[in-house]
Parts: sequence; structure tokens; C-alpha cells
Amino acid sequence: MKTVLAIIGILIILAGGFNACTKSTVYNNYTDTVILPYNPSTQGTTSIIGDTTLITIDSITIHYYSTSPCAPSNEIFYFWVTSPSLPANTTLNWYYGDGNQDLGKKLGSIASHLYNSGGKRTMVLQVNINGTIVTTLTTTIFSWGQNVTPTAGFYTSLNNINDPNWVAFNSTSSVGSGAIISYQWDFNDGRLDSTSMAYHEHYFPNVAQDKQYKVKLTAVSEAGCKGSVTQDVTVPASYNLPCSFTYQNQHPCKPSTENTYFVADNTGVPSGVMYFWNYSDGITDSTRNYTINHPFIYHGTKAVTLTIKLNGRTLCNAQQGVYVNGSNATPTSYISQATPDKAPHSIFYNSGSWADDGYSITSYVWDFGDGNSDTNNNPGIAHTYAAPGTYTASLTTTIGVSGCSNTVSKVVVVN
Repeated sequence: MKTVLAIIGILIILAGGFNACTKSTVYNNYTDTVILPYNPSTQGTTSIIGDTTLITIDSITIHYYSTSPCAPSNEIFYFWVTSPSLPANTTLNWYYGDGNQDLGKKLGSIASHLYNSGGKRTMVLQVNINGTIVTTLTTTIFSWGQNVTPTAGFYTSLNNINDPNWVAFNSTSSVGSGAIISYQWDFNDGRLDSTSMAYHEHYFPNVAQDKQYKVKLTAVSEAGCKGSVTQDVTVPASYNLPCSFTYQNQHPCKPSTENTYFVADNTGVPSGVMYFWNYSDGITDSTRNYTINHPFIYHGTKAVTLTIKLNGRTLCNAQQGVYVNGSNATPTSYISQATPDKAPHSIFYNSGSWADDGYSITSYVWDFGDGNSDTNNNPGIAHTYAAPGTYTASLTTTIGVSGCSNTVSKVVVVN
């Protein structure tokens, strides 16, 4: 890391066309042996040895390196100067470009400095011999600063509760200084993803049983520092269910009340599910049992829907047309007229029977009480008795669709 930081610093210097490192020379009353050229160069050369950057201008070389900015370390810069031509009593004044300085440092000693914030700064080095500033060097230093290691965090959510394999990941990672530039995800299912966005979605494979994945997020800052967190993400099992049901109508005819008996196919259904029924008549039911009864009021074909859910998640849906008879599948038989006819011993019978809920009576059967009957579906009929007397006549009406019948009797006197 020290080498990487040093290279970054060098690239910034080079980007300035080496103008970041310049020197001025002062000869005020300097009587010792001249150790600098009379016409010094104004641009330095930069090289790297290991993790240390060397900036040389004429015979003076500034050395520096920095420690890693990533926690638990702190980014600290270390500076020192070497020169074959400077005398031993040379002192150095370091101005770090952030308002801080170290003055009067001995030649060969190491100065250290911690930059609290990141950025590019102009650092000034003054070379002092016998109280005289003989040379000033200026260079550019780039630092990341402190608090550049992210604190990683995330939470998950489902975009669709009915598709729990599709999981949304929302990073809550933060960094004290700078920015997070990369989010690296290890989903523990063989898939790795890297993105610059804090929001990410991932589809986990289908599994036969609930499975827990240890998902790891690594947040990377501009400084290259990384913070990681691992959380358990549970993906529920995927179920291949038949998702069907059967039904049977029971006791549609009065005096009973019809109930429709439903049976869901529970093959492969896990424990703890709920069965939700929608009967398409304004009534719904929910139960943990795969069987249920329901009384329908009106006859007809109903689009009945079964939904099987586990912890709020829909495992499957089934729908089919269910024909029901309803609660009015039995006709009401009524003899509205039983009066003498023109012929001797003759009685005219008339039916006032009816059916509700849109049903139609399809059969009229008369029993005249004298051993004779009529099955020709006549709602009105005349019958001649062989002899006078008192007879009990009856009428039975039937609704063909439901198969329900009803019988009514009437006593008649034949003169």
C-alpha cells in the first residue's frame, strides 16, 4: 500500500510537468564551500525505491513514504533529506501545506506528519545553513487523510413476496471521509457481483428446503480501504405443487340445505400453510385444513379460486368452474284449482306451482287418488272419476337440473 500511495503521489507530480518540485538558492553571506551549482535546475527527477518516493533536484533528495490509510492503521507521512554536498550542521524547515510545520530539523532526521483530511497540498522545504535559508524546495503531496475505511452494512427486502428468490439488497455502508466507490457482493451461492450502486438485486437458486446464505458485502472507499460485513439471508424452499381441488355437492333438496364439499390436493404441501378460498359469491374463507364446506345461495357455475400460502407467500393458485344448485333447488308444488268439470264426475285440476332462483319446473305428475295418474307434464288437466266419492289428489313437481321434487295433496269431493 505504501508503494501504491507513493506511485499516486508521483503521478500527481508528473501530471504537473515536474513543476511541482522547484528550488531557489540564496547566497547571503555564505562563505563556506559552494555546494550547489551556480545555475541550479528548476525541475527535479522522481524515482521509487521500494515503498519510498525520491524527489531529487541537483544534489538534494527528499525521501518520503506513508503508512496505510486503512484501519486499523493511520496514514502517516515520513520525510527526510539526503545530500552529499550539505554540511552536517544543516537544518531543515518542513511546511506541510495544511498549516502545520516542523522547524529546525537536523539533516538526516526523520520528520513525520499526519494529514487529517485528504487532498493535494504544496509542501515547502527550506534548507538552512548557519541561520541562512540557502535553498527552498517545493513539491506536491497527495494524502487520503483519516477515517477513510468504510463501515459496511446492508438490509434486504423482497420486491415480490411471491418470488422470495429475488432479493433486493440495500447498502447502508458509510465512510467518514471521501466516498465509497465500489460495493462487492459475495452471495455464498457461487455468484459474485461488484457495482458502484448501493442498491443491488440478486436471484438465488431454487432449493428444495429453506436455505440460509451467509452474504458478505465489502465496501471499498476512494482510498482503496475496505470494510466488510456478513449477514444471514434465508431463502425459502421452492415447491412444485399440483395445486388442484375437487368438489362434491351434498343434499341440495329441501328440507336439507346444500353444502359443497371441497378437497384441496395437499400432495407435497409443507406444514404451516393456509388455504384461502374465494367462492365468487362475495364470501371467502381461510383455514389450515385442506377440506372445507360452503353453502351457496344461488345456483349456477361459480369460478372458485384456491390459494395456498406459507407465511404470507403464495405457493400456488388454482381455479375452476364449480356448478352448484344453491338453496332454492326444490320447487313449490301447489294445486290452485280443483273444481267440477262439465262431464259427470269430472274434476279440473290446475297447478299454481313455482320455482325460485331462475329454475324451471320440468315435470308435473298427477295422482288422482283413484288409482289413476298422469305423467305427461300437464300443469292443468281434467280427470273423470268412475264414481262419486271423496278422493285425495296429489301433484308432484320436479326441477330437472337439481333433481329436486315436491309433492302437495288436496282432498276433493266428487258428486
